[in-house]
Amino acid sequence: MAEGTEPVLWPAWKDDSGTSYSQPLILKGWGQFEGQTLVVAVTGNQLRGYVCKEPNGKIDESGFQQNTPLWSIDLMGDKPTKSHPTLVKKEDGKRYVYIGTDKDSSTGTGYIHIIDVTNFAYAQGVYKFRDLWSSDIVSAPLVLNWRGHEVVVYTAGNTAEVHLAVDPLKSTNEVAANLRIKIADSGRTSSSPAPVFNGQGFVVGLDRGPSGKGEFRIYRLDDILQEVNGKVISNPNSKPYKVVTTYSSIVASFSVDGDWIYFGDQWSRVYGYNIKTDESWFNDDNKGIFSNRSPALTRNTVYFPAVGMPGQKGKLLSVDRNTHNTNWTTSFDDRAQTAPAVWIIRNLGNAAILEGVGNGYLATINAKDGTKQYTLRVAPENQNEAYATGVTGEISVYDNWVVITTEKGVKAWYAQPLDIEVTSLDPGCPKNAQGYIVKPGEKYTATAKIKANKLPKRLVPGGILVPVGAFNEMGNAAYKAVLKDQNGNELPRFPQIIPWFDNRYLVVNNQHLAFNNQGEEITVTFEWTGAEKGPQHIAVGANLDYPTASPQMKNLCPETTLENNLKRVPIAINGYDAMAKIRPLKTEYIIFDPTVSVENTIIIGRNDENPGTIPVRLTVTGAGGTKTYNLNIGPKGEKYERFPYNFTAGPGTYKIRAEAWPPNGEWTDIDPKNNVAEVTITVKRGNVPKGDRGIHVSL
Repeated sequence: MAEGTEPVLWPAWKDDSGTSYSQPLILKGWGQFEGQTLVVAVTGNQLRGYVCKEPNGKIDESGFQQNTPLWSIDLMGDKPTKSHPTLVKKEDGKRYVYIGTDKDSSTGTGYIHIIDVTNFAYAQGVYKFRDLWSSDIVSAPLVLNWRGHEVVVYTAGNTAEVHLAVDPLKSTNEVAANLRIKIADSGRTSSSPAPVFNGQGFVVGLDRGPSGKGEFRIYRLDDILQEVNGKVISNPNSKPYKVVTTYSSIVASFSVDGDWIYFGDQWSRVYGYNIKTDESWFNDDNKGIFSNRSPALTRNTVYFPAVGMPGQKGKLLSVDRNTHNTNWTTSFDDRAQTAPAVWIIRNLGNAAILEGVGNGYLATINAKDGTKQYTLRVAPENQNEAYATGVTGEISVYDNWVVITTEKGVKAWYAQPLDIEVTSLDPGCPKNAQGYIVKPGEKYTATAKIKANKLPKRLVPGGILVPVGAFNEMGNAAYKAVLKDQNGNELPRFPQIIPWFDNRYLVVNNQHLAFNNQGEEITVTFEWTGAEKGPQHIAVGANLDYPTASPQMKNLCPETTLENNLKRVPIAINGYDAMAKIRPLKTEYIIFDPTVSVENTIIIGRNDENPGTIPVRLTVTGAGGTKTYNLNIGPKGEKYERFPYNFTAGPGTYKIRAEAWPPNGEWTDIDPKNNVAEVTITVKRGNVPKGDRGIHVSL
């Protein structure tokens, strides 16, 4: 978990130097690099060191500047390592990176490398040792201190063992005299050991395959080690502090918070376990989805990647640490490839969850509700690799930096603010109590103002380009207008690719504005025409997908918020508006006679205030027959025309319909909803009260 200031990622740098399965380290600079940000990452089975380059202001792929590493060190192993590097800072100020390797065919074992990065400009390998009993070392080495001795804990692949190398920097032998702890008779240990008991113990998981039970073991160093004549050896009475069985194998690592450990098994059950009290829980709402990645934590939530098998869709799960219920799940188009990274956004009081996907995208997820905020293309998709594709490595976040390792190498983004706002939109037409009023077919000139509330600190020459668009919306159709500057010149255009149909794309030359200074506000104008009938709106948008259903403009740059990127104004059309109403004497009749006279009044008039009369044809249908009137109706406020519509009816249900329309399409009605009126009349037979038969006379 890391904190940043803005959730807006800008391309910074890359190094396409080979596939990486490891998590990069982001480090605060020291020495000659004080005030800078450093990165250590594995690409192409080399450990490489970088000084971060800040963005150049370009938002597309060209914004990734090639970053040549200060140094690179070859690692042992036939394939790129899947181990994550571990940074250790010694009391004397020296800094070392520890990392494991894949199996090396020359020795048939894995290795641990130790690299001195104290002088980051000239890092050098100071020690590597061959683990005689490991098949490969894919875990991140855990470096602990026990009674003044350095203890490096790591898992040993297909041995079902965890190994401890003691004081490796004091050794002169490439074959380390490490200690072996057998977890089980068979299985695989690949999860990174996690520290517990304030660094005086560790927890490690066991993988027995897709159909096997899993388990994890907790060890205290005091229980498994002893010191004899200054040398650390295995305690002959060594035993685990706890052994806990799980429903299926534990492939990935643990997240630790105090005495609680959180993890997932191979089939996406999510667990919580207290190492001191044995209190535990699990959530199996999404069981059955393969997973080999670790969870991330916030104060109240566990975020777990249900990875999925090749060709399947993965999920990100949010589980409440207190209730153990699932808060939400978010699905992806491919495998949920990485451990999630939690990025706390200080300025927004919220968190973003970053998840790398097998199809090469980085997804940014709202931590509160699981909605996808935006996605970035990070790497190409390669379905030929079973272990990982696309975002093959992991995600690291630190302050405003996000660094990701992929099947191409390493990429880095820097978070910088961008907030573009459409501050005002004046339609340029008359306004009354009803709102903005237009005459059908008449042209108007609208004026809008667009402002750069926040801009990145580094801009390319010419400023930040922001797509803008103006729209005249009539009914469900949106017609794009031409934007001009205050001098009457059309705004420049640039092509944007918009998804079309049948997996095809449309290239649209959208207009754009260039912002060079924070706080800069630009005024634009456009012409539009009043509609013949409603509803009508005009809209101005900047840097967003609009209209939503079928965008004619696309979001180009990520922003702090897109909620202020659109102004949309309703327009009241100053045209003719005829209306019809039915006023029944009653809607329900109770009768004792065979029939009753049903009485209604038909009312016709206008809701517009345009002077003069217009021809209107009134048609009334119902039990009283069809009646048609050809009328000339004056504007609102003049006398309404009224007509009786009566008929004789027995018990039953009767519908009356009145319609007022332009005869022969002589004019267009601006509000057709009120041109039709309907009413239902019910006639029921009444019940005669029962009484005594006969004649009664009182004297």
